[in-house]
Amino acid sequence: MNEKKKKLIESGMKLFAQKGFHSTSIQEIADNSEVSKGAFYLHFSSKEDFILNIYEYYYVDLKSRIEAARHEGDTPRETMEKQIQVLMQTIGEFRDFIIMVIRDNISLNQEMDDFLYEMKETSFKWTSEHLRSMYGKDIEPYIVDGVLIVQGLVSESVRWVVASGVSINLESLARFILRRIDDAIQGMLKEGGEPRIAPEAFLATYANDVYPKKNQDIVEELLYDMRHELEKLEMNGDHKQDLQDTIDLLLQEIQLEEPKKILFQGMLTHFQRVPELRENSERIARQLNTQLFQ
Repeated sequence: MNEKKKKLIESGMKLFAQKGFHSTSIQEIADNSEVSKGAFYLHFSSKEDFILNIYEYYYVDLKSRIEAARHEGDTPRETMEKQIQVLMQTIGEFRDFIIMVIRDNISLNQEMDDFLYEMKETSFKWTSEHLRSMYGKDIEPYIVDGVLIVQGLVSESVRWVVASGVSINLESLARFILRRIDDAIQGMLKEGGEPRIAPEAFLATYANDVYPKKNQDIVEELLYDMRHELEKLEMNGDHKQDLQDTIDLLLQEIQLEEPKKILFQGMLTHFQRVPELRENSERIARQLNTQLFQ
């Protein structure tokens, strides 16, 4: 993402949080970003398109932080605890904007509906993967029940943090949530019996979430790992920005039903000269069953 578009999004988020969506004009957003109104329309077709881009920007940032936290735990349980802490911390940072979204009751178009559906799918996948890592094959018949238990505990805790604005030790809260998840899941497994919602009942809608990850999901995770690693590297600013833009473009491409392998073949070669990023770029090529251009 180029700096001008990023500045517009960040300025817009602040203005929406302060004044509300409906009370903020495009001219105000442009003025606050020190660009012309025409420049705004070079990046966004409408105010509704702008708010969708804000959601996507926020969501990519959140996913990036959660993916980065994947490497901070020594066990699956510690990893999930850390990611829940990061989730609540990030949402807390955007508290005013989130409250505005709820308060202003912004009407949704089809693009927004599709985006929110994608978020739900990703959340389901994230939770089910953690449950499998923590409880093994025993959780499989109860995977949907387990996901609903976890998401209920986490989402209500997040909702409380956002709504109350109370200062709380998020590390302690995340640990508490994990203990309660463990109590509920272990109790369910000990009780046995038929699951309340069988995985088969979800198959038609959530086939890609209930069962193991596709190649595209793995590639997406590797790209987020590369982005996180790139952020830590010290290099020429323009070169670093070019690499960040390349990762962003590949992240968009991998979301398509049939991503173009030739695009990955060409663009991944840019990372071959960066030792810290070379391994993941080669893993992506293998995952897509393709060769990098030399």
